[in-house]
Amino acid sequence: MRAAFHLLMTKAKTDDVKPLLIFALDGEKEVDRLLGRPKAKHTGLFLPGQGKNFILVDASADPRHAVYHEYIHELLKANSSSAVPTWFEEGFAEYFSTVQVTVKGTKLGLVPIGELQFLRQNGKLMRISDLFAVGQDSKLYNQNGPTQALFYAESWLLVHYIFDHDLISHVEPLFSRVSNGQPLSIAIPAEFGISITQLESDLLEYAKGERFRFFSLPAVQVSDAMAVMNLSPITVRALRSDLQWHASTRHSKQDVSAYLEEMRSLLREEPNNSTVRQLLASMPVDEQTAEISADKK
Repeated sequence: MRAAFHLLMTKAKTDDVKPLLIFALDGEKEVDRLLGRPKAKHTGLFLPGQGKNFILVDASADPRHAVYHEYIHELLKANSSSAVPTWFEEGFAEYFSTVQVTVKGTKLGLVPIGELQFLRQNGKLMRISDLFAVGQDSKLYNQNGPTQALFYAESWLLVHYIFDHDLISHVEPLFSRVSNGQPLSIAIPAEFGISITQLESDLLEYAKGERFRFFSLPAVQVSDAMAVMNLSPITVRALRSDLQWHASTRHSKQDVSAYLEEMRSLLREEPNNSTVRQLLASMPVDEQTAEISADKK
């Protein structure tokens, strides 16, 4: 995936900036149960952390689309210097999720048929201003349903339109303008050369079209070498707990205390477990101090 990404984004950084841990799980329910979100119905999720990044994916069927989508989030974050709106993150990830890599070549930007069919059946799009306003804490973004499906499909469509019309070099300047407070009514014509109204009209017609460009690139060279080893039950429990810890951005003193106690308990069961030792050692000193102070009180 890194090699394919680099073929199109030749100046991009493709090395993982942090360790990446992928959980391949047995169904959407397992993904959401691990996150503590039982009704979310995630097929995949990218979760950034301070010391490492995580991907959760439903691997009960062919997981490639979900894995590619979530991994692109990591590569995008590593190569973005300005505030990236949620629609571009998701649309960009969908754009790359259909990558096809064979010994003969690499195809990028193929159409996700399900999303295109949804757009055509729906017959209308979100307004560009509404699309830009969606954040990761938005109800629309976090609640399954047709509105969320429209958001993902239109996000893909706009990113495909941007690549198809050679506008990708204007995207980051556009985001900079918007993050600096410039209205979309000024920022979009300045970078894309058309008004918001015209862009919305063009997108609707674009969705009805029969020809979508994609990139046909050389085959990527990758190594087949990999090491496979079983994890002990203690290691698995420790990694799951660490994932759940990173799934929350706020931790109380009680949370710190509970996390540390669980790791210490696991270490008592398996004193030489390197994963547990590493997780204990990676806990910030100030959080360990806060936990000790809370114990004294």
